[in-house]
Amino acid sequence: MQRLFIAIDLPDAVIAELKRIWLPTGDDVRAVRNDQLHLTLHFLGDAEVDRVAEALKNVSVPSFKFSIVGTGYFVGRGASFVLWAGVSNYAKLQSLYSAIADALLTHGFNTEDRPYSPHITLARCQNLARRKKGVSWTDVEKFITRSANLRIADIPITRFGLYSSTPSNQGPIYRCEREFLLH
Repeated sequence: MQRLFIAIDLPDAVIAELKRIWLPTGDDVRAVRNDQLHLTLHFLGDAEVDRVAEALKNVSVPSFKFSIVGTGYFVGRGASFVLWAGVSNYAKLQSLYSAIADALLTHGFNTEDRPYSPHITLARCQNLARRKKGVSWTDVEKFITRSANLRIADIPITRFGLYSSTPSNQGPIYRCEREFLLH
């Protein structure tokens, strides 16, 4: 069994645009590497690749386009937080998300209970409230202000992937285990 999730890869040109966004720096900030940027659809946790791939093989959704708009942050456990880029054109993305959820449920997999909140993680920051050095709330506000006008339009989505996640000292390493084409 491997730790698995389902996601959409981003085109190189989109990754280049996202990497132009100003991020706070410091020991407590881990920017997501270029090869790890993606849009998560579902997190599965520990599961068998072949079994999940079997569940996903008949997902039938037309290809579509979405846009990246604005930025924000989520506060996590222990005062850690995630800096992210937002997503628009939600209806078509929601259709793909729902079709995958239906396929997973039909094959006995559990899906998350919380509402889907599509975003692209740009950086992970640790224990903001407890640090005297490194990232401050002023840095987070600067990130939001500097990237408030972020707009990357008409990103084509023609496929999604089943990914494994392996922990490492530099953050998780993602590997595409299977790809599924949209039509």
